[in-house]
Amino acid sequence: MQLWFLSVLLNVFSGLVLIFSAQTNGEADADDASAAPAFFQHSTFRLVLGILCALIGIIKLFVSMPRGDALSGIPVIGDLLPALAGIVGGGALLVDYYKNFSSMSIEFPAIVQKICIDNRKYAGIVCIIIAVLHFVFPQVYFL
Repeated sequence: MQLWFLSVLLNVFSGLVLIFSAQTNGEADADDASAAPAFFQHSTFRLVLGILCALIGIIKLFVSMPRGDALSGIPVIGDLLPALAGIVGGGALLVDYYKNFSSMSIEFPAIVQKICIDNRKYAGIVCIIIAVLHFVFPQVYFL
């Protein structure tokens, strides 16, 4: 039950941070940037949120909520989408943190560049949608 709540909470927060970080990096006007809470832009908050979100996503791949039937013994089937959303959301926050706050420059693979940097706003929206669906329907397979 605690992993379910952490997964929902962290996926919502990571989605919001990804959406607001996409807006403040030139995709929207300066008026929209003021709508984000100040702690969303704090580098330590983003780093800790990214680590926790990715870690809970990895843990949820192997541990799912018990449902009382034959398929609940297979952990990956239980919470696949929230686990993947946590891994992608946390990974996007970590890549964004490394890109913005690291003194070293590195080229990311094309798929990481496309998902975590170019389309992080859409990754954030998907994280929030999956978190809300997982909150409303906690017993559904793959969700």
